[in-house]
Amino acid sequence: MNTNLKEQVLRYILYIFSEERIILNTYLTKLLTKKFNLSRFQVYRLIKTLEKEQAIKINRISKKLYELEMADPHKLIDLINRGGARNHNTMEHDTEHEPDRKELLRHARQLLKPRWSRINSYHKKAVDEFMLMSTLDEEDKKDVTALFECWLDDIKDKILMFITPDGGLEFLPYTTRFNSKAKAIEILKKAENCFKTAQSIYNNGVFLTITLPPIFPQRLALWILTFLVHRIKALIRKQYKESKPHIRVNEPQNSWNPHTHLVIFGIDYLMDKHELTRYLDKHLINFLQNLGRHYKKTINNRASEYDILALNELGQVFIKKYNKYKRQHPKFEGVINWITRIKVDNGTLVFENPPPDRQNKKGQTKTMKDGGYRIVFDYLKYYIMSNVVEAKKIEENEISKVNNYSLVWYWFHRMPFFFASPILRINQEKRIPAGWEFVGSFRVSQDNFIYELMQQSKVQVIYKYDNLKAVATSL
Repeated sequence: MNTNLKEQVLRYILYIFSEERIILNTYLTKLLTKKFNLSRFQVYRLIKTLEKEQAIKINRISKKLYELEMADPHKLIDLINRGGARNHNTMEHDTEHEPDRKELLRHARQLLKPRWSRINSYHKKAVDEFMLMSTLDEEDKKDVTALFECWLDDIKDKILMFITPDGGLEFLPYTTRFNSKAKAIEILKKAENCFKTAQSIYNNGVFLTITLPPIFPQRLALWILTFLVHRIKALIRKQYKESKPHIRVNEPQNSWNPHTHLVIFGIDYLMDKHELTRYLDKHLINFLQNLGRHYKKTINNRASEYDILALNELGQVFIKKYNKYKRQHPKFEGVINWITRIKVDNGTLVFENPPPDRQNKKGQTKTMKDGGYRIVFDYLKYYIMSNVVEAKKIEENEISKVNNYSLVWYWFHRMPFFFASPILRINQEKRIPAGWEFVGSFRVSQDNFIYELMQQSKVQVIYKYDNLKAVATSL
């Protein structure tokens, strides 16, 4: 059992014991063999290790049946903390067997699925079922939203456990930008501060929107968008002999095909729209032709040669799809669908030529939904604000029906609401002090050991509502 897998198994065992203090060895074996594909012998050795480390106590019932009781959760937490490995190991390929095209494509599609070391079961189900789709219809979006609502219901009674550098335990409430109005507004304020910083330094810039054709799987489309943004930044460094800061907002279209809005400050001109379209079209083809190498260089530096070979084969498939799409849509020129200068007007940055969704049929500029007019940040703010409003509804109504598919999309991809260059960010103290090691998320009830640990750590537990919702606040 490799270190990374062992760490995940130990975290899962700690989670099981947080639900039930005493469990049968047969029950634990059934869970671990099913979830992690372990053998019975591996589970047996693991139980013996935990007993040797005095993390659990074994109460014998018969020769093959016995109870496992949590003896010292600190010992189990220490074992988890020793794990260390974070990056996943890629699949090793038998060099004596020459893979055929079907095997390569099957392996490449598995690489498109994210391998997050920590993932909720509802989130994992959504990723496994929908991540390889290029677009989602209404029923698919409802299915992902249902899983998102299940996740919200799952986390409402949980707390987060951390190990401090001195070996102590700390607990925090499980609040996220998806179920806390305060956290969502905090993100909006950070975006606003970044834009104000840029506006205080620069009085010009360029706004552009990059939209891909709806033929790429969700994950691959996001890789392509990021690569194209990097090519634009490289072009600016070549033209201006220095980097220029930017703010970027990714968002889903109605089909969930992602596109990105990019504001680059400190430049008056980038390229003619048609010329820039051809420039990025060339780099998109290059990315697909060398998909495996780009994956190893920018996404997973532990990728094997088999991974690279498989992804290069997949890239050839999507080159053919992309060329076919261009033949079927003669008006499609490439991925840039809007570019315009931005300039200062009345002390704020505004569009010189607003995007199409900010114009009416006669080409006149619309008033923004929040009352603004042509202001660049108001345009970006609208996408973030819709998520804030939905997070507020979720917090106020506990678990209610989620109507904002955009918020679900950000959860599905673990996507930040916005990106900004480091020079634009205002340094803030981290809420979680450096050196804290995340152990896991656990439900709290008065009959499990998590409650006892919280009492030992001088943490007050306040219960609200009949379902014993736990909110931890440090004394």
